Amino acid sequence: MGLWSRLARRGKFAKRTGRLAILLFFTALPLAAQSQTCIIYNISADNIVFGPQGSGPWVMENGPYQLYVQVASGYSTSPPCTPPTITVIQPQVSTPQGNVPVPLITAGTPWFAGTGHSGPPYATSPFGYWLIPLTVAPNIWSPNEIDGTIQVSLGSTVFDSINVGAEGTGGFLTIVNPLENYLDAWLNPSAPSLPASVPPVAAADSSPMAGAIVADGQSAALIAVHTDSSDDCISTTPPTLTFFVGVPGGTSYPSLASLSGSLGQWDPTYLSSSPSPPPPGNTQITMTSAGNDASTGGCLFLALYWAPAQLPMSVTNPNIAVNSFAPLPITFTASYGSTTAQQTIYLLPPPLVLVHGIWSSASSAWPAFESWLNSIYPYYYWGYSGGPTGQGQMVFAADYGPISSSAFSDPGIQAVFLQTVTDAIATANGNGVIARDVDVFAHSMGGLVTQYFLDNGPAYPFPLTSTPVHRLIEVGTPHTGSALANALYQNQGQIGNENILDPVTLQECQSANSCTLAYLFTNWLHKPIGAGVLSLEAGLPNSTSSYDAIAGVAQNLTPTEQYLDIITSDFIPPLGTQTIQTLLLASDSQQDTIVTTASQLAQYQQAAAIEGVVHTAIAATDTGETQSQGVWE
Repeated sequence: MGLWSRLARRGKFAKRTGRLAILLFFTALPLAAQSQTCIIYNISADNIVFGPQGSGPWVMENGPYQLYVQVASGYSTSPPCTPPTITVIQPQVSTPQGNVPVPLITAGTPWFAGTGHSGPPYATSPFGYWLIPLTVAPNIWSPNEIDGTIQVSLGSTVFDSINVGAEGTGGFLTIVNPLENYLDAWLNPSAPSLPASVPPVAAADSSPMAGAIVADGQSAALIAVHTDSSDDCISTTPPTLTFFVGVPGGTSYPSLASLSGSLGQWDPTYLSSSPSPPPPGNTQITMTSAGNDASTGGCLFLALYWAPAQLPMSVTNPNIAVNSFAPLPITFTASYGSTTAQQTIYLLPPPLVLVHGIWSSASSAWPAFESWLNSIYPYYYWGYSGGPTGQGQMVFAADYGPISSSAFSDPGIQAVFLQTVTDAIATANGNGVIARDVDVFAHSMGGLVTQYFLDNGPAYPFPLTSTPVHRLIEVGTPHTGSALANALYQNQGQIGNENILDPVTLQECQSANSCTLAYLFTNWLHKPIGAGVLSLEAGLPNSTSSYDAIAGVAQNLTPTEQYLDIITSDFIPPLGTQTIQTLLLASDSQQDTIVTTASQLAQYQQAAAIEGVVHTAIAATDTGETQSQGVWE
């Protein structure tokens, strides 16, 4: 039976279980010249009988198949012009949470087939052919007809827009984030805390879609399959769920699958403060029936995808690596009988919280670093349509600048840190990214602020985890304190001897009734000697939290060190001889002008040393640790 006869017998949109009908309607546009000798002449495809251009409809059987773009180019056997561009605008499936894109058609890379290529109609004419391999997903799981578009362009001109319609076979797949609903409730003081058990149907039907999930080893996405028949709840063969690293029809990374998280059974207690992820590497599971689904009248099947503890690293592809911060696509495939459904979520690093040090602020510590991050870090908010929304980056700076001379354990500083962590997690989840933890990058006393939080817990109840920090990286942090802090605090009342004062300090002291070390630090350097300095004295107890350390190593007698030497010589006994070197180097030959390398690297998990930087640049010609690209990288 011919194609037109078959079409007439079953009707334009007749539903056929186990088959996919693609309805193509060409909207012919004027022929567009790419150059004087290169234009698109015709478009055709395998297994389709074409009438006059624009006459449609045409039915395309399940792929794969070839799309032929016929180019008027003479008789050359080499590509006559740039290849045509195929843009696929995927159809959408309607769900209780909104429309979800369906990977119906995948376009491959165009290749030049020369002239006189045998195949579709018009192939005998002496024109050049570009062939584009297309794959049609069989048996799309959709409760209704779905429509998308294929655009064929040469250069900047769209030659044809092909409307694509597909009949579904019932049901759909969603990736949702119930955590977002409970975060909203938690942030509202009058709302209840996280429930001990999450109701499955409400979680699947009323939770927002997720477009990404962070690699923190704690976060989980709810994968839901909604069928269109309640009889499916008593089926002996529930859907099978698998995942692979990659996008449908695109590049995949099989070697990364076992490192990219794990599938687990639905667990209504998974949002507890002590989650229990399954062992990593489970890429296939039989989904759990959760009973009737009121939103579809069918059956609901659930599973959990648990993110890995870190972004996997590929040896064969350096673009997929921890240090490249490349967002990693994780595609889920649900198979139920002869029907399948796919959705993709992206694996990202956790939100990043920056914590400055003593005598500093977010605005003075991080602008250069944040500018550098903007160019490489995928901390964008991700919509469930599979890409960044462009609304901003998930980098948050804790700013306790007005009280930065206080101790790192100060309740005000701890409250600022916890609020920043809370904002980071809430903002991520509110913008399509599932996240329970953050990463922290801290400088100087900021590392001790974070360690105190990890060792002692949050100042007020935090419903997700008791210590929502996935990874802590510190630079220039005095883990065992600094002898300079001892000298400053113990000698803050020392009055400079006018007979030996350096001309610089002498000029600063002329306006003071009593020129003490504390006066000079407060009024000249704007760095008050107080509780913060006291909390950094040498002899700090060891923290029980784990961290990665970066040590700054200054060159000898940098301009910043020379400024500090003037002060130490004038105010710290023995007067006239005391320097940063003599204060700090009891047993260590390296320091960053404030903290010895030994103190910076105490009890680290991983460590690195960056030379040629100072702790904080007093002189404009020096590079501070937070301004160093060597530290950033």
